[in-house]
Amino acid sequence: MLRNELIRQEKLELLAQRFDHKAVMRETWLNENQRLVSQVGWVAGGLVGTPTPGQDTWVLSLAGVGVRNPTLR
Repeated sequence: MLRNELIRQEKLELLAQRFDHKAVMRETWLNENQRLVSQVGWVAGGLVGTPTPGQDTWVLSLAGVGVRNPTLR
Protein backbone atom coordinates (compact mmCIF):
# COMPACT_ATOMS: atom_id res chain seq x y z
CA MET A 1 0.00 0.00 0.00
CA LEU A 2 2.82 2.42 0.83
CA ARG A 3 4.64 1.33 -2.33
CA ASN A 4 1.55 2.14 -4.46
CA GLU A 5 1.36 5.60 -2.92
CA LEU A 6 5.04 6.24 -3.68
CA ILE A 7 4.51 5.18 -7.29
CA ARG A 8 1.47 7.48 -7.52
CA GLN A 9 3.46 10.38 -6.08
CA GLU A 10 6.29 9.80 -8.58
CA LYS A 11 3.78 9.86 -11.46
CA LEU A 12 2.31 13.10 -10.13
CA GLU A 13 5.78 14.61 -9.89
CA LEU A 14 6.48 13.69 -13.53
CA LEU A 15 3.17 15.23 -14.60
CA ALA A 16 4.03 18.41 -12.69
CA GLN A 17 7.43 18.60 -14.39
CA ARG A 18 5.83 18.17 -17.83
CA PHE A 19 3.29 20.86 -17.00
CA ASP A 20 6.01 23.27 -15.88
CA HIS A 21 8.00 22.61 -19.06
CA LYS A 22 4.96 23.25 -21.25
CA ALA A 23 4.13 26.41 -19.28
CA VAL A 24 7.63 27.79 -19.91
CA MET A 25 7.37 26.95 -23.62
CA ARG A 26 3.95 28.64 -23.84
CA GLU A 27 5.23 31.75 -22.04
CA THR A 28 8.20 31.96 -24.40
CA TRP A 29 5.90 31.55 -27.42
CA LEU A 30 3.54 34.26 -26.15
CA ASN A 31 6.39 36.68 -25.45
CA GLU A 32 7.86 36.13 -28.91
CA ASN A 33 4.48 36.64 -30.57
CA GLN A 34 3.86 39.82 -28.59
CA ARG A 35 7.27 41.08 -29.71
CA LEU A 36 6.49 40.26 -33.34
CA VAL A 37 3.05 41.86 -33.23
CA SER A 38 4.55 45.03 -31.79
CA GLN A 39 6.87 45.21 -34.83
CA VAL A 40 4.16 45.02 -37.48
CA GLY A 41 1.13 47.06 -38.50
CA TRP A 42 -2.31 46.06 -39.72
CA VAL A 43 -2.91 46.33 -43.50
CA ALA A 44 -5.97 45.10 -45.46
CA GLY A 45 -7.03 42.35 -43.08
CA GLY A 46 -3.50 41.08 -42.56
CA LEU A 47 -0.24 42.05 -41.00
CA VAL A 48 2.59 43.71 -42.85
CA GLY A 49 6.05 43.85 -41.37
CA THR A 50 8.41 46.76 -41.70
CA PRO A 51 11.40 45.43 -43.65
CA THR A 52 14.94 46.53 -43.06
CA PRO A 53 16.84 47.70 -46.15
CA GLY A 54 17.30 44.84 -48.63
CA GLN A 55 14.47 42.73 -47.20
CA ASP A 56 11.15 41.91 -48.81
CA THR A 57 7.90 42.85 -47.13
CA TRP A 58 5.94 39.87 -45.89
CA VAL A 59 2.21 39.92 -45.36
CA LEU A 60 0.91 37.54 -42.73
CA SER A 61 -2.64 36.46 -43.35
CA LEU A 62 -4.97 35.87 -40.45
CA ALA A 63 -4.39 32.16 -41.08
CA GLY A 64 -0.76 32.74 -40.13
CA VAL A 65 0.68 32.06 -43.58
CA GLY A 66 3.44 34.40 -44.70
CA VAL A 67 3.17 35.67 -48.27
CA ARG A 68 5.82 37.78 -49.99
CA ASN A 69 4.30 40.99 -51.29
CA PRO A 70 6.72 42.83 -53.61
CA THR A 71 4.18 45.62 -54.24
CA LEU A 72 4.56 46.82 -50.66
CA ARG A 73 8.30 47.35 -50.95
